[in-house]
Amino acid sequence: WSIANKLRGPYQSDKYKDAISRYYEAITDCIKTCDNFDVYGHLDYIVRYAPDQDNDYNWKDYYDYFDTILRLLIDKGKGIEINTAGLKYGLKNPNPCLDIVKMYRSLGGEIITTGSDAHKACHIAYSYEIITDMLKNTGFNYYTIFKERKPEFVSI
Repeated sequence: WSIANKLRGPYQSDKYKDAISRYYEAITDCIKTCDNFDVYGHLDYIVRYAPDQDNDYNWKDYYDYFDTILRLLIDKGKGIEINTAGLKYGLKNPNPCLDIVKMYRSLGGEIITTGSDAHKACHIAYSYEIITDMLKNTGFNYYTIFKERKPEFVSI
């Protein structure tokens, strides 16, 4: 995100969109070249550090990137994480936003984990009281845990 922080001006400027596009291109390249992971977390994490966070950000401006990224993850048998830390930092949605989680599910994605990025004890399971509804609203009836890098599905 440091690329975009160096660029000043309106959030929706071409410079910011270009910086965000480069971020998603880097994610795509990483997924294409690396297999030693189980879940990709913080998929739209960049919005947390955007000049106006998610107030003017529209994930659909980057739809093609998300389509490619999610299909790559699904094809490789990898999952995504829904992380509530964004809510703690004032975002309207967790990371990724619920529409991206729905897209992942509609494309056939099955592996979904939960996280809260608790860097302090008071943030453990931050806003988890709403995670069940979030998962159900995005088409999931379970979440995933891993044992010895093997996914296990837990009903919610």
